[in-house]
Amino acid sequence: MRCSVGNFFLAVVGMTVVLLSSLSCAPRNPHEAAGFFRPAVLSRACIAGKVTDAVTGRGIDGAHIEVESAIPVIADHTDHDGNYYAEFPGGNYRLRFGKAGYQSAEKTVQLKPGETVGLDIRLEPRAKVVVNAGNPVTGVAPEGTVTVEAAVIIRDGSVVKGIRWKLDRDEVGIAAKMRGENGPAVTVKLPDVAVCKNALLKRLRKDGRLLDRWMVLGIAPSDLREAGNITLTAIATTSTGTYSDTVHIFADLKDLADVNPGLQNVAVGRPVLLQGKQQPSYRWSLAAPPGSAVVLKDGATRNPYFTPDAAGAYTVREGDKERLTIYAGHWQGIVAAEEIGLSEVRRRSGSCLCHEGGPIAPKFVAWRASGHAEIFTQCVNTVFRYEESCFACHMVGFGVRKADGGGSTQYYRAFLKDAAFWDHGKIPPIVKPRPGNYDAILLGYPDVARFANVQCESCHGPNDSEVHQTLKKTGAPERISLQPEVCGTCHGDSKEEASYRQWHVSKHSNYDRAVAAGTIEKNGETAGDCGRCHTGQGFLAWLARGDRLAPLVRPGTGFARDGLIQLGLTEDKVQPVTCAVCHDPHGSGNSFRSRTTKVPVREVANSRMLPREFKGDTVARDALCLICHSTVSGPYNDGTTPRMSGDTAPHAAQGDVLFGQNAFFASTGTHKDHARKDRPDLVEDTCIWCHVKPVPKLSEQGYPRKWVNHTFKSDSGTCFACHKKSGGDELMSKFVTKGDLGNLKKKVEDAVSREIGVTGVVRLVGAASGAADVSLRPPDIQELFLLDLDGKMGVKVTTTANEVYTVSLSRVSPGDVPLTETDNGQVILKAAWNYFLLKNDGSQGVHNPTFVKEVLSATGEKLRALHPVDRGPSMGIISSPIPASGPWPHPPRL
Repeated sequence: MRCSVGNFFLAVVGMTVVLLSSLSCAPRNPHEAAGFFRPAVLSRACIAGKVTDAVTGRGIDGAHIEVESAIPVIADHTDHDGNYYAEFPGGNYRLRFGKAGYQSAEKTVQLKPGETVGLDIRLEPRAKVVVNAGNPVTGVAPEGTVTVEAAVIIRDGSVVKGIRWKLDRDEVGIAAKMRGENGPAVTVKLPDVAVCKNALLKRLRKDGRLLDRWMVLGIAPSDLREAGNITLTAIATTSTGTYSDTVHIFADLKDLADVNPGLQNVAVGRPVLLQGKQQPSYRWSLAAPPGSAVVLKDGATRNPYFTPDAAGAYTVREGDKERLTIYAGHWQGIVAAEEIGLSEVRRRSGSCLCHEGGPIAPKFVAWRASGHAEIFTQCVNTVFRYEESCFACHMVGFGVRKADGGGSTQYYRAFLKDAAFWDHGKIPPIVKPRPGNYDAILLGYPDVARFANVQCESCHGPNDSEVHQTLKKTGAPERISLQPEVCGTCHGDSKEEASYRQWHVSKHSNYDRAVAAGTIEKNGETAGDCGRCHTGQGFLAWLARGDRLAPLVRPGTGFARDGLIQLGLTEDKVQPVTCAVCHDPHGSGNSFRSRTTKVPVREVANSRMLPREFKGDTVARDALCLICHSTVSGPYNDGTTPRMSGDTAPHAAQGDVLFGQNAFFASTGTHKDHARKDRPDLVEDTCIWCHVKPVPKLSEQGYPRKWVNHTFKSDSGTCFACHKKSGGDELMSKFVTKGDLGNLKKKVEDAVSREIGVTGVVRLVGAASGAADVSLRPPDIQELFLLDLDGKMGVKVTTTANEVYTVSLSRVSPGDVPLTETDNGQVILKAAWNYFLLKNDGSQGVHNPTFVKEVLSATGEKLRALHPVDRGPSMGIISSPIPASGPWPHPPRL
C-alpha cells in the first residue's frame, strides 16, 4: 500500500506530489518497478510561445524562427495561430523571429535540460496603414448570421476614404451572402446544411476519398474546417493607398459530420456521414436500438447521415438490403497512472487495462512505451503553450467536452476553470507548465486523468459498445481499420503534423491502383501477387509470412479466391499503402523520452524480406521500403541468367539501382554511391534520409520531429544539403538525364528494327484481334516503339495502313524466330531490361550515378556490336532490305 500523504491544495500540489511520491512503500503494481506507468523525464529544454502582430494582437501564421547556436539547429515556424514549440539541448541560443512585412525581432535565451521557457514575441508591421479584419469566428451554425467589423490603424497621417468587403471563394469552401459590405461592419449569412454538405463532399472527392463502396466516411478536423470556411477580405482605401486584411468564418458542421476515423464503432452524440455505391437512386432506412429517437437525414441521396442518441446497434439498409451496422457507445478511458494498481483501474474504468494478458498484451506493452501513451501526461507538465484545443488529439473523446458519452463533463469544466493549472490572462487560456501538473490532475480530477493521452479508444472507438464484446470471437472488424483517417484525424491538422495531407498527394495513396492490381474483381487470383505491395492488407499479410517468396494464396487451388476475400482484397474493402501499413500505431515514436528516437517502422535492418542480393548490406529502416521497391527475389544478371526465357519488365527498381544490382552487361554489386556498406554514415536510413526526413542532421541529434515529408518526393535541394560544394541543379546535370534514357530506348528500338530488316519479315504472335498472329514486312511498318505492357517489356507497332499492334518482346519473331531463341534477341531483351530498370527507378541516375553510367555505356556497346556494318552517326536508319527513304523507323516519342 502507498503511504498516506494527506490532502493538498492544488495551488501547491505540483511540486509537493513529486516529492512525496518518492516516500512511498513497496509498489503494489507489478509493472511499477520497471517504470511501466511512470512517464520519462524530459532531458531536453523546451521553448515555446506565440508570435503576434504588435498592432492587431493576432497570431502571425508562418513566422520564421531562425536559431543561432554552436550546434546546427533546423529553423522553426509558427502555426496558423502564431504558436511555436521547439526542443533543444541545454545551452545559449539566439533566436530571430521574422516574416515578410514585419520588422524582425531577436532574443537570446539560456536553456537548461528539462527546463521549459515561455517566450512570446510581438512583431511590428512595416505597413503605413494596418487593417484589422478581426479574429476568426467559429461555432456559427448553417443559415446563421454573424457580423464582423474591420478597424483601420493609420500610421502615416493619411485619411480613410472608405472600407469595402469582398468574399473570397476558394476551391472547397462555402459561399455566403453579405449585407452592408460597403462599410466597416458587414453581416454575413451562412448557407444551409445542404450547401455545407456539398462543400464537405467536394473536399473529400478532391482527395479521392469518396470510394465506390458502402462505408462510413472518414473525416479529419481539417476537412470540417476547410469545408466550412468562409474567407472575407476587408479593403481599406486611404489617401496614401489601398490596404487589406482577411478574416475567416468557420461554419459549425456538428449536426452533419464530426471527426471520425472511418470506423463503424462510434460515440453517442457524434454524427455519422455515410457513403453508398454509385447507383441511379437511393432509399436508405435505419433501424435504431431501443430508446433511440434518431432520424436518418438525406435518405434519398448517396450520402445520408444521422447522429446516434443512444448506445446500441444501428442497422443501415438501402432498399431491401442491409448495408452497414453502426455500433454506438460511450467513451470509457483508463487510469494510466503510477499511483493506482490494476484492480483500481478496473474498478474506475470498467475495463481490464487493454487486456494485460493474452494476445493483445504485446500491443499494449508497445503502446505504453510510445509517445501516444504520454502525450498529455508530458505536455501538461512541460509545454509552455498548451491549451484546450490541444486536447482534441491528446485525450480520449477529443476533449470530452460534448454530451457524447465522454465521462463526467462537470469535472472537465471545473478543471478548465482551475487557476492552479490555467493562465486565464492568455487568450486562449494556457496551462501553467510545472513538473507536478499531471500528478495533481490525477489526484484532484481523476475523471479527467482517465481520458488523458492517446488510448485504445482514440483509434478503435468507444469500449462501451456491443462490438467491443465480440473482439475475441470475430476480431471486431468494426473497430479496426487501415483507413488513413485513423491517423489523419490528428496527424494532418497542423503544419507540424501534416503527414496525412502529404500522404494524399503521394503515390502510396492511389486507391485506383490498389483496386486494379489487388482485388479479385479486377485482377483475379493474380491479386495475391500484385496485392502484396499495392494493397495495405496484402502487404501486412505478406510481411507476417516472413518470406519474400511466399504467395498470399496458392493460385489454382479451390481456396485461393476465399483466401483473398478473407484478407480484404476486394473492391469493397481494399486499402492502399496507408499509415498503419508502414507504421504500427501501437509502437509509434516517442519524442519525449529521447529526441533522437526515430519513429519506428514495421521492418528495420532485417534481411528476411529483402531480395537475396541485398542481404548483408546496411539497410537500417529502409529495409521496409526495399521490400517493395526492388524487382526480383534473387540476382538477375549475366552470371545468374545467361539466357532470358521471358519478357517481364523490372517494376519498382529503386532498390536494384541503389545497390547496383540486377543489370546485364555491367559489374553488379560493386557501385553503391548512396548505399555504401563501408560508410553507412554517409546516408543514414538510405531511402528515408532523402525521401522522408530533412537532411542532414547530426547523428547525435537524430531526426527532427517536425517537417516529416510523406509525399516521398525529393528534389535537387536535397542534394545540396550534403553536397555543399555544388548546387543541387548542378549536381543533377552531372547525373543521367531523360535524354540519356531516351537514347538507350531508341537504340533498343533500332536493334529490333534491324533484326526485322535483316530477316525481311516479322511475326507478332497473338497481336491481332482474337489472338491471331500478324506477319509484316519492313515496308509495312511505319513506327516501332518500346513500351511497358503492364509489367511486360513490349513494342507498339504502327503500320503504314494505320493499324496498331502491341505485343510483348517474347512474341516478336523476326524471320519467324522468337527473340528469346536467338543470340541477338537475347542481347535485345537484356538491353530492354536495362532500359526499364533505369527508367522505372525514376531517379535519373541520382540513386547510383556510377552504376547507371556503366549500365548505359555497356548496353550501348552491346547493341552497337549486333550490326557492326550499320555503325555510324545515325542509328535510326535501317539498311537494306528496308529502304532508307521509307517512312520507318520514326523518331521515338519520349
